[in-house]
Amino acid sequence: MKRAENPTKLQAFEKQLQVVNEQLSGFQVQFSEKMLTLDKKYQSALKENATLKESLHKERSDRKDILEELLKLKSEHELLKTRMQRDVHAANIPQKDKEINSLKAKLSASEELNQFLNLMCGATLEKNVLLTEQMCIERNWNINQYTRERARIFRMDHEEFSFRFALCQSSDQEYDIAFLPIQLSRRTGMQTEILVRLPSGAPEYIYYRVDVTRAQLKYLISGMNVWFSQFVTERHSQTAKK
Repeated sequence: MKRAENPTKLQAFEKQLQVVNEQLSGFQVQFSEKMLTLDKKYQSALKENATLKESLHKERSDRKDILEELLKLKSEHELLKTRMQRDVHAANIPQKDKEINSLKAKLSASEELNQFLNLMCGATLEKNVLLTEQMCIERNWNINQYTRERARIFRMDHEEFSFRFALCQSSDQEYDIAFLPIQLSRRTGMQTEILVRLPSGAPEYIYYRVDVTRAQLKYLISGMNVWFSQFVTERHSQTAKK
């Protein structure tokens, strides 16, 4: 009885083994197909990568050429700029000499006024104060004394002081001096603004902002008028002697 059962089990086992072999063969076919597909994709990616590397190399080469061209153009531009500046400077030397001499004369007048203010009340001049048409309007100055064109401003530095001169039209008066609206300040006491026309015959004004105390203000105003009259008289006498 047992001998009869063994062949039957063996046959059943052989059938199961055959089924497993068939399944395994199917898996091998699928695996081969997938590997073939992956290999094709890999080869395609290698070709694409090689193409990209070649393109990148060409792009870098082009960029290097462009950079070299830009550097060359920049060098030519700097050389041309230097030549132009040298030519312009050589052409403007006579005019620059005249401007320097004019500035020296204005500086002398500015220093005299500064010395007077220091002696009068120890007032200090604020640096780099800019005079414009808008300032004239905001402070209700007599606008008829100035043109409505924007003043041409230039700066002159000398030692520790820095003044700004404003070129604008003058009134019919030969010499002008104006004390402008006063601003109160708890810290500085009072602040007044002074507009002085240089006694050089040119339509030029110096603008000062001066910090003073209440007690010093009246002495400053009266003293300024005295000083300015003396200054004008001295300049007239010097001009007459020449």
